[in-house]
Amino acid sequence: QGRWYSLGFGLVLLLWFGISVVRALRITHFIAWRMTPTPLRRAVRASVVFAAFVIGVMALTAASHWLRGRAAPGLQIVIVLALFGVYVVVAALALRALPHADAPLRALLPGACLLAFAQQALQLVVVLYLAPKLGRSPEVYGALGAATVILLWLYIVARVIVAAAFLNATLWYRHQATGVEPEGAV
Repeated sequence: QGRWYSLGFGLVLLLWFGISVVRALRITHFIAWRMTPTPLRRAVRASVVFAAFVIGVMALTAASHWLRGRAAPGLQIVIVLALFGVYVVVAALALRALPHADAPLRALLPGACLLAFAQQALQLVVVLYLAPKLGRSPEVYGALGAATVILLWLYIVARVIVAAAFLNATLWYRHQATGVEPEGAV
């Protein structure tokens, strides 16, 4: 019975923290895009969508890791490149769901590429450096080491999300001011 109480309490906390994260993301994007903030309507729905998004990205990452472990070396590179493309699409859709003035989806692609690259780089750092280091000396680092890695990862992801918002907004407003299509734009 204690498990059910813990599950219920965990779901309530997940919704509550999800609402806070969505509000923080919206405020960041309102600031980046120089927009007047509006209240978050349907906060619980936004929190559920955010949680589903995060769980989906985690499942996608785990599935790609599983596939890479069973694939031939040449195919592993294809899987990594395909995953990068999927991350770009997912990041662009996530950025589109956040405030972005009147910018079209293609104006959100630089930030989406930045997010996808950062996700791949963070995954590489964790898999190649942090996980083996923590695995070799669990008695030294233990739970504090794992917590430190998670907090560091969250900090870096948050910084990259803010950078993506400001990158997109800066490029979009620069494009609007000059009226000239950037080089290579479709």
